[in-house]
Amino acid sequence: MKYSNFVRALFVVSCIGLGSRVFAVSTPPTNDNLSKGLIALGHNEIPEAIKLLNAALLDDSLSSRAYMGLGNAYIKSGDYAQAATMLEKAAQLDPTHTGVQSNLATAYVLNGFPHKAIALYQKLILNETTNAEWHNNLAAVYQSINNLPSAIAEWERAIGLKPTEMSYYIRVASLYETMNAIQKAQHTYEKAIAINPRSDEVLVSLGVLYRNQSNYEKASEFFIRAQKASPESYRAVGEMGVLLDMQGKLDAAIVRYSQAVSLNRKDTKYMEALAGAHVRKGDFAAAGSYFRQLLSKNPDSKRLHGELGICLLNGKDYYAAIGELKIATADSLLMRKYLNALGLAYVGLEKYELALSCYEDVIKVDPDNRDARLQTGIIAYKLNQYPKAEKYLRGVLALAPGESDAVFYMGMIQIAQSNFDGALKFFQDLLSLSQIDARAYYGRGLVYAKKSNPQKAIENFLECIKINNTYLDAHWELGKLYEGVGYMQDAYNEYKKILTINPNYTYRDLVKEKLVRLHDGKAGIVDNDWKNY
Repeated sequence: MKYSNFVRALFVVSCIGLGSRVFAVSTPPTNDNLSKGLIALGHNEIPEAIKLLNAALLDDSLSSRAYMGLGNAYIKSGDYAQAATMLEKAAQLDPTHTGVQSNLATAYVLNGFPHKAIALYQKLILNETTNAEWHNNLAAVYQSINNLPSAIAEWERAIGLKPTEMSYYIRVASLYETMNAIQKAQHTYEKAIAINPRSDEVLVSLGVLYRNQSNYEKASEFFIRAQKASPESYRAVGEMGVLLDMQGKLDAAIVRYSQAVSLNRKDTKYMEALAGAHVRKGDFAAAGSYFRQLLSKNPDSKRLHGELGICLLNGKDYYAAIGELKIATADSLLMRKYLNALGLAYVGLEKYELALSCYEDVIKVDPDNRDARLQTGIIAYKLNQYPKAEKYLRGVLALAPGESDAVFYMGMIQIAQSNFDGALKFFQDLLSLSQIDARAYYGRGLVYAKKSNPQKAIENFLECIKINNTYLDAHWELGKLYEGVGYMQDAYNEYKKILTINPNYTYRDLVKEKLVRLHDGKAGIVDNDWKNY
C-alpha cells in the first residue's frame, strides 16, 4: 500500500517522535552496546545503530529498549516488515509502553496493515482517553485508507481535547476540501483564525480555498493578511504568485515567485512555478536556469530533465536538448510529451529519419496524437515519402479540418506529384482559414511557376513577401523567376535580400553564385554589397 507524503510525514513526526523520546540522551555515553546504539540512532546513523542494537540483544535478549530502538531504526531505513517484528517483540516485553504501541502502529501502516494500526490506536485511546495525539494518529491512519469521515471524526475529537492545536483544524478543513464540502472547510478555517488571527498557515490555506473557488478578491485579501502577519512566509508570497498567474498577470506572478524562492531556497514548488512562468513568457534561457537548479536538488527527476530539454529546444541548442529529452523519454509515463519534443530537436538538426522514428513511437502508444501524426506527415514529405505523408496528413485533417500546417503540406505534396489543380485547392483552403497566411501565396506561386505562368507566379510570390518579408524561399523563387524573364536587376535584388536577412540561408552558396554571375555578366549591375556576405 502506498501513502501520501503528508501521511508518511505525519507518522514519522507524530509516532516515531513519541517513542524515541524514551531514548533521549542526557548523560555522557557509556561503553555498552545499548547506549551506543541509541546514541547512533539519535544521530541518525542508522546502519551503525542497527549493528550496535543487535549486539545489545546478544548481551540481553530481553531488552525491550533494544527491540524498540531496532524497530525505530528499521522504520527509518525503510525495512517496515523488520520494524514491525522488532516492535512486536518490544510490545510483548513491555506491554504498557505507549511509545512502543505507537511506533508499532506506524510500522503496521507503512508495511501495509492499516487495520492492525487502527486496533492499536483504539486500544491506546481506551487506556488514555485524554491523549489528543492518539486521535490525531488514528485519524491519519483512516486518511491513509481513504476513510475520510472517520478521519474527520477523530480529528474533531482531538480538537475537543486540544482546542488550540492549529494543525488539527487545518487537517480537518483540508479533508472537507477533498470531499468538496467547501462551506465546512471554510467554517473550520475560520474557527482556527478565531483562535489565532495571525496564523499565516491558516490564512494561506483559506486564501487557497477562495482561489480554488475563483473568488480571487477574497483570496488576495487572505494572502495579504498572511504576509502582514508573517513577512517571512514564503507560502503567502508564493500562493499570491499562483493567484496572479491564474489571472494572467505573468510579470507580477514572476516577481512573487522570485520573492518566495528568495525567502526559502530549499523549497522547489515556487521555483518550478517560476520556471514555468518564464516558459510561458518565452524566456527559455531563464526557465532553463531554474530547471537546472531544480535538477541539482533532484537529479533523478526525468520530468525536470524533459522540461529543461524543451527549454533548450526552444533556444535551438538541439544537441543539449536531445541529451535531456532522451533521459525524460526513459519514463514510459512521460514518453509521449517528450518524444514529440525529441522529434522536433532532430528536425532542427535535419536528422529526419531519427525524428520520424520518435513520432512513430508516439503514435504506437497514442494513435490519435495529432501533433505526432502531423510531424510524421511533414517529415515523410521532406523525405519524399509522399504516400506516407498524405496518409498521416489526411488523418490529421480528419481530426482537425482547420489544421493549417496539414493543409499547406497537403498542397505541397500535390505539387510534388504534379497534381497542380489539387494543390491550388488546398492553398485556397489555406486562404479560407487565414487571408494573411504567406504560405498559401508561396504554394500558389510554385504551382504557377510549374504551369509556366511566370506573371501569376511572380504576383503570388510578391504577395507572400508582402505578408512576410523574411520568407526566404519566396525571395529565392522570385529571384529565379525574374532571372528567367530577363529582369536581372530585380533578380539580383531578391538574391541580395536573402543574404541580408539570413547570411546562413540553406542555399547560400547557390545564391552567391548567382550574385557573382549576374554582377559579372552584361546586366549592367554595379552593386558590390553582396561581397560582404
